[in-house]
Amino acid sequence: MLRLWGRTVRDWTAPDGSAFRVEVALPGTSSALVVFHHQNAHLDRYATWQASDRNARAVSARLDARAVLAALTEAELRALWVRSAPREGQAAVLTSMSS
Repeated sequence: MLRLWGRTVRDWTAPDGSAFRVEVALPGTSSALVVFHHQNAHLDRYATWQASDRNARAVSARLDARAVLAALTEAELRALWVRSAPREGQAAVLTSMSS
């Protein structure tokens, strides 16, 4: 893991060979946003990660973004990637181009 833009990120290579920096953002009590940052910001993607342990049900607790990022396995990142969505701006461009 490394610090970039004042955030903790991790390098990751997608199944198609594209290089991404993965960040865990907006940690809550049982979920967090996983952001896949691409060198070309228009190719950024995001997915929601759900905690599965019992501690995630404590409403007064908050997940630690660094701990979640460190704990994500290669298989979990791949699964998140498969169900990730493009950033809103990119989706609008793709929709307008297909019309």
